[in-house]
Amino acid sequence: MSTEIQTINQAENLERVLMAGDLAQLSSKERIKYYRDVCESLNLNPLTRPFEYITLNKKLTLYVKKDATEQLRKVHGISIKKIECRTENDVYIVTAYAETKEGRTDTATGAVSIKGLYGENLANAYMKAETKAKRRVTLSIVGLGWLDESEIDSIEGAKKIKEDEIYEGEIDRKEIEQKSTQNFISSINKINSLEELKQIFSDHWKTNKDGAIRQDLKSLYENKKSQLENQVLQIQENKEWVKEYETPSQNNKEVQNAN
Repeated sequence: MSTEIQTINQAENLERVLMAGDLAQLSSKERIKYYRDVCESLNLNPLTRPFEYITLNKKLTLYVKKDATEQLRKVHGISIKKIECRTENDVYIVTAYAETKEGRTDTATGAVSIKGLYGENLANAYMKAETKAKRRVTLSIVGLGWLDESEIDSIEGAKKIKEDEIYEGEIDRKEIEQKSTQNFISSINKINSLEELKQIFSDHWKTNKDGAIRQDLKSLYENKKSQLENQVLQIQENKEWVKEYETPSQNNKEVQNAN
């Protein structure tokens, strides 16, 4: 009975937190679960850390990183169809037009001040405005109204929070990394190309900091890489064998035709 009451209390607490928009009231394990649930709902890989934490208006919340918008465009088949640029009152404005594979369209703008800028600083401002526009239209078209990391610097009072500040002393980091290793094993068993293997290995390598865990990942990577290379070699040998097998028949036909 006490377990049921605890579960109900946790659910009620989570509901209150989500309504208020403040993740600071959740325990570390609840925040991890929330983070993973968000990633799962959007088909994002949590091991690439597509979101990070930020305090805004005295509330702890998530903001969107570059990894997230890139994955979202791939998952949802989002294409940036057109970019328009203009300057108004020393503000450089970029409008991005996006379309999903289902044909839905959306637009969003990114703007930066270019007053007093020239040379490389001006070029960087142009690129920043375009990046803002592309990321904002990506988030808008999938219905995700969160802040993008390109917008944080311009928001007064916004502060990025390091992972250690969130989880320090509350959870076992090694437990998370060990689960990541298990996920890595599960993932590589399903792939059939070296490119996929390299990408998955890179994602997990960035996530894990422990030296022993990284050594395990490297060993698993090398074993799987060897298997895939052997498969490729075997396919090539089979092709050569078939080629050699067919060649005599072709030569015989040529001899018969000559006769």
